[in-house]
Amino acid sequence: MPTRFVCLANSFKEGGRCLAGIELDKNNNPIIANGRLKWVRPICNTPHGEVPTDLVAHIEVLDIIEIEVTGYPDKEDYQSENALFFYSLFEKLFSLNFKISLLEMSIEIRLKYAADIRLV
Repeated sequence: MPTRFVCLANSFKEGGRCLAGIELDKNNNPIIANGRLKWVRPICNTPHGEVPTDLVAHIEVLDIIEIEVTGYPDKEDYQSENALFFYSLFEKLFSLNFKISLLEMSIEIRLKYAADIRLV
Protein backbone atom coordinates (compact mmCIF):
# COMPACT_ATOMS: atom_id res chain seq x y z
CA MET A 1 0.00 0.00 0.00
CA PRO A 2 1.52 3.39 -0.96
CA THR A 3 2.22 5.52 2.11
CA ARG A 4 3.25 9.16 1.98
CA PHE A 5 4.87 11.07 4.84
CA VAL A 6 6.74 14.25 5.64
CA CYS A 7 10.18 13.35 6.97
CA LEU A 8 10.81 14.77 10.44
CA ALA A 9 13.87 12.66 11.30
CA ASN A 10 16.71 10.97 9.44
CA SER A 11 19.27 9.94 12.02
CA PHE A 12 22.07 7.44 12.29
CA LYS A 13 21.10 4.07 13.75
CA GLU A 14 23.24 1.01 14.43
CA GLY A 15 24.52 0.15 10.94
CA GLY A 16 22.10 2.34 8.97
CA ARG A 17 19.52 5.10 9.32
CA CYS A 18 16.25 5.72 11.16
CA LEU A 19 13.57 7.76 9.39
CA ALA A 20 10.29 8.91 10.85
CA GLY A 21 7.56 11.36 9.98
CA ILE A 22 3.89 12.19 9.92
CA GLU A 23 1.76 10.26 7.45
CA LEU A 24 0.01 12.33 4.77
CA ASP A 25 -2.96 11.75 2.51
CA LYS A 26 -2.71 12.18 -1.28
CA ASN A 27 -3.36 15.93 -0.85
CA ASN A 28 -0.45 16.14 1.62
CA ASN A 29 -2.66 16.77 4.63
CA PRO A 30 -1.68 15.05 7.89
CA ILE A 31 -3.61 11.89 8.72
CA ILE A 32 -5.32 11.82 12.11
CA ALA A 33 -5.86 8.46 13.83
CA ASN A 34 -7.39 8.07 17.28
CA GLY A 35 -7.30 11.83 17.73
CA ARG A 36 -3.56 12.11 17.06
CA LEU A 37 -1.21 12.65 14.16
CA LYS A 38 -0.31 9.32 12.59
CA TRP A 39 3.43 8.69 12.66
CA VAL A 40 5.27 6.28 10.36
CA ARG A 41 8.76 4.84 10.69
CA PRO A 42 10.01 2.73 7.75
CA ILE A 43 11.96 -0.27 9.02
CA CYS A 44 13.77 -3.20 7.43
CA ASN A 45 14.15 -6.84 8.40
CA THR A 46 17.57 -6.10 9.89
CA PRO A 47 18.82 -6.68 13.45
CA HIS A 48 17.76 -3.21 14.64
CA GLY A 49 15.21 -2.29 11.94
CA GLU A 50 17.70 0.15 10.41
CA VAL A 51 17.27 1.34 6.82
CA PRO A 52 20.36 1.08 4.55
CA THR A 53 22.22 4.40 4.48
CA ASP A 54 22.66 4.37 0.69
CA LEU A 55 18.87 4.23 0.27
CA VAL A 56 18.03 7.29 2.40
CA ALA A 57 21.16 9.41 2.95
CA HIS A 58 19.81 12.01 0.49
CA ILE A 59 16.52 12.41 2.39
CA GLU A 60 16.23 15.64 4.38
CA VAL A 61 13.85 16.90 7.03
CA LEU A 62 10.63 18.22 5.43
CA ASP A 63 11.03 16.08 2.29
CA ILE A 64 7.83 14.36 1.17
CA ILE A 65 8.47 10.63 0.81
CA GLU A 66 6.37 7.80 -0.58
CA ILE A 67 7.00 4.16 0.26
CA GLU A 68 5.23 0.93 -0.53
CA VAL A 69 4.32 -0.56 2.86
CA THR A 70 4.34 -4.36 2.85
CA GLY A 71 3.30 -4.97 6.43
CA TYR A 72 3.78 -4.21 10.10
CA PRO A 73 5.70 -6.06 12.80
CA ASP A 74 3.69 -8.36 15.06
CA LYS A 75 4.24 -6.16 18.12
CA GLU A 76 0.97 -4.19 18.11
CA ASP A 77 1.50 -2.39 21.41
CA TYR A 78 5.16 -1.50 20.80
CA GLN A 79 6.23 1.16 18.30
CA SER A 80 3.04 0.93 16.30
CA GLU A 81 4.45 3.47 13.81
CA ASN A 82 6.92 0.88 12.43
CA ALA A 83 6.21 -0.19 8.85
CA LEU A 84 8.04 -2.67 6.62
CA PHE A 85 8.46 -1.55 2.99
CA PHE A 86 9.79 -2.55 -0.46
CA TYR A 87 13.32 -1.16 -0.83
CA SER A 88 12.83 -0.52 -4.54
CA LEU A 89 9.69 1.59 -3.98
CA PHE A 90 11.13 4.32 -1.76
CA GLU A 91 10.68 7.65 -3.50
CA LYS A 92 11.39 11.26 -2.61
CA LEU A 93 8.45 13.09 -4.22
CA PHE A 94 9.58 16.64 -3.52
CA SER A 95 11.10 18.94 -0.93
CA LEU A 96 9.15 21.67 0.71
CA ASN A 97 10.52 24.82 -0.91
CA PHE A 98 10.18 26.76 2.29
CA LYS A 99 11.64 25.86 5.63
CA ILE A 100 9.47 26.21 8.67
CA SER A 101 10.44 25.26 12.18
CA LEU A 102 8.78 22.27 13.80
CA LEU A 103 7.32 24.71 16.32
CA GLU A 104 5.62 26.68 13.54
CA MET A 105 4.35 23.42 12.00
CA SER A 106 3.00 22.32 15.36
CA ILE A 107 1.21 25.64 15.84
CA GLU A 108 -0.31 25.49 12.35
CA ILE A 109 -1.54 21.92 12.87
CA ARG A 110 -2.85 22.76 16.34
CA LEU A 111 -4.86 25.69 14.96
CA LYS A 112 -6.24 23.67 12.04
CA TYR A 113 -7.22 20.60 14.06
CA ALA A 114 -7.57 22.07 17.58
CA ALA A 115 -11.01 20.59 18.13
CA ASP A 116 -10.09 17.17 16.75
CA ILE A 117 -6.64 16.25 18.05
CA ARG A 118 -4.39 16.40 21.02
CA LEU A 119 -0.69 16.82 20.20
CA VAL A 120 1.70 14.97 22.48
